[in-house]
Amino acid sequence: VVGVVICISISLTLCANLPQPRSVGVVRVFLIVCLWSHLVYPLIKASVRTFILCSARSGSAWDGLLNVYPGLMDFAHVGVQTPEFLSWRTQKIVAEEDLLRRIYEVADGKGAGADIDELVKEELEFEADAYRQNFQEQAAMQAALQLEDRAYSTYSR
Repeated sequence: VVGVVICISISLTLCANLPQPRSVGVVRVFLIVCLWSHLVYPLIKASVRTFILCSARSGSAWDGLLNVYPGLMDFAHVGVQTPEFLSWRTQKIVAEEDLLRRIYEVADGKGAGADIDELVKEELEFEADAYRQNFQEQAAMQAALQLEDRAYSTYSR
């Protein structure tokens, strides 16, 4: 064990004092790539995106770019407090993308034979049913909580 440590330390000392030109170039390139990929490029990318999004708030100069690259506005995780909310948001995004795909297919004449008015009517009915179901679930939860509170208050007297 002591011999291995001595050999490694002698090798490191020799390499430090007389470095090989190719290995120095490799280490230099490796460090530059690490610096670029972990620090410089992310900072430049974030700065450009921040500039575009801040400018887009105050004017319409960047609307075309944001339409071509909607990933710049991908805020799926912003403001998420619970996994349920993230799941709900993701389901809404997927449903909206599916609706837009269907609308474009109908507008291009490639749809399933339905017209746009019928498609929008179906979507509105679906949204109304989903809202009604959510409202009923919330009302049932509120009623259960009130019933539980009454039972607790009568029990504690």
